[in-house]
Amino acid sequence: MKIDELKEKANQLRKEMNFSAAEELYRDIIEKSGKNASLWDEWGLAYCLYKQQNYSESLTLCEKVHVADETFEPVISLLGWNLYNLYVKDSKDKHKDNFFSSVSRIIALFEQDDEFSPLVLTIFKAIDMLNKQDPIPYEKIINYLLLLHPENLDNKKSSYKGKRGVVIELPSQKEKYYTNYVKALRATNRNEDAIKECDKALSTLEEPSIKTKNWFLKNKALAIADQNNYQEALNILLGLGDDWSVLLVIAEIYEKIFDYKKSLQFAIKCALVKIDPSLKIKCYLLICRLLDKLGLKNEIRGHINLIQLIYTKHKWRLSDEIKQLMAAHKVDPITKGSIEMEYVRLTSFWEKYQSESQEQYSGIISKTFPEKFYGFINSNNVDYFFVFKDFKADKKQLKIGTRVCFNLVESFNKKKDAMSKNAVNIIIEKKM
Repeated sequence: MKIDELKEKANQLRKEMNFSAAEELYRDIIEKSGKNASLWDEWGLAYCLYKQQNYSESLTLCEKVHVADETFEPVISLLGWNLYNLYVKDSKDKHKDNFFSSVSRIIALFEQDDEFSPLVLTIFKAIDMLNKQDPIPYEKIINYLLLLHPENLDNKKSSYKGKRGVVIELPSQKEKYYTNYVKALRATNRNEDAIKECDKALSTLEEPSIKTKNWFLKNKALAIADQNNYQEALNILLGLGDDWSVLLVIAEIYEKIFDYKKSLQFAIKCALVKIDPSLKIKCYLLICRLLDKLGLKNEIRGHINLIQLIYTKHKWRLSDEIKQLMAAHKVDPITKGSIEMEYVRLTSFWEKYQSESQEQYSGIISKTFPEKFYGFINSNNVDYFFVFKDFKADKKQLKIGTRVCFNLVESFNKKKDAMSKNAVNIIIEKKM
């Protein structure tokens, strides 16, 4: 068979995705052509090798073609994808040098408007790698992100089923961009820029979840608080519900403005959220500081012991702050005990403090909106908003005219753009 016929056959097999057979023909063509082998034939062989996941040999051949003619565009794309699959996609620490050199080469080869290039995927992989470093090099992350134009990024989320059949949702490229950018800007004290990027994310992300919206609002509030605009930050945070991380941030802000009682109320509310206690070390440390400042030293020891038990379980090294706290309150090191038992004991204290520290009000349920799970309680001619989950009695009693007792917490009314008070811990009023 003549060379031209072999080429035609090889190309046909490649188009039919019979890559193994096409590979053999391309090798035969190149061997017979010798120095006269065309760049297209070598690209054809490299493409078939790539499709069979032989990235190493395909890359070597692409490098050879690229050296021969840097303007030969078909091989540039293939070169980039080989680098991505070999050294970027699933990079291990042992390939770190190859990883970052490959990232640099891909960045040099492509522009973002080339939708068939691995550039965007490569930049996000580089950011993922940098986020694993300690300390995280946020300036480098910013430099990578500045290579991208967020308006051109994919705005659609994807999902997959985990091992237990649970659907796991993955963020869109645009959401990843703004999340990483806001984190990096805040970490480098560029708070004004962080606020602007949060606003851009909230206005451009396609159907963001409540969790995503709250993340950007929380970080916007944190950036505002870092500018010492504490009340403006609280106005945002108080409207974000009872997420434990939001409650902790609110408590930390009240500590900064020396309102230790409110700070302790929100810190305890955070502590009572039922999640893994190991996630709330900062909360327990804050409670220790606040109890000390308010002269309530008796319960500090229990919080320190809970922290110690968590650190022992995870084999973490105690921080200097914890060691100083132990020394100041003469708490001995412990290695044995039950996190669960200590947590239950502290829960009793938290609930007792919460009920005793909040003033109780009485009123009548004046309006309910069952389809939206909220209503209003009228007390002294003032209507207080509440959500059904804060009604602690028999839900059959959740109806207009029921007399109740309740506590008030600060919130932020988005419709009125003003601070407000909501009813919580709602119980049936006892008849005298």
